[in-house]
Amino acid sequence: PERGPISPATFIPLAERSDLIVEVGRWVMGEACRQVHRWHELRPDDAGSLSVSVNVSARQLELAGEAERLIGVVIASGLDPRFVTAELTESTFLDDPNWMHEQLDQLRRAGMRVAIDDFGTGAAGLGHLRDVPFTMVKIDKSYVDALRRSEEGAVLVQGVIELAHALGARTVAEGVEEAADLEPLAAVLYPDVKARA
Repeated sequence: PERGPISPATFIPLAERSDLIVEVGRWVMGEACRQVHRWHELRPDDAGSLSVSVNVSARQLELAGEAERLIGVVIASGLDPRFVTAELTESTFLDDPNWMHEQLDQLRRAGMRVAIDDFGTGAAGLGHLRDVPFTMVKIDKSYVDALRRSEEGAVLVQGVIELAHALGARTVAEGVEEAADLEPLAAVLYPDVKARA
């Protein structure tokens, strides 16, 4: 009541330092999956088009058995794991890439998707892309914003998209909120369409 709404940018680092992030992460995963499962029951014809992405902290996956616990939370919600994407930031893979690979591989084997969030802002090298079992790359908003400012920005975004696709992953551009944000991205994705228009 004294401070008003508190941003996740403030409380998540505190939760991670205190290890509360593990319990919070499981709760968020369960609540998100239960809600999507309810929507699937209400609109069964649309169920295949509705999925959920949940941020997972590196601190969670550092714990032995946490991948299995998260899978258990998803299954207990009633939602098919193939409708769930676990999002992790690039820096997640730096400390112990082999351990993280094992954890993420368990999520993948259960049917969940794995996304690298905020791609391009961390210190992970391209070798991590080769070694991590991810299914999606989320291009950071700063790269999407750079599309408007320079040709180099367009080259970077196009390079990330081509790299991800070559590795068999989908791409998602963050920060596209209105038509003005979409136009420069569409020009990168569909240069021939723009030329004909």
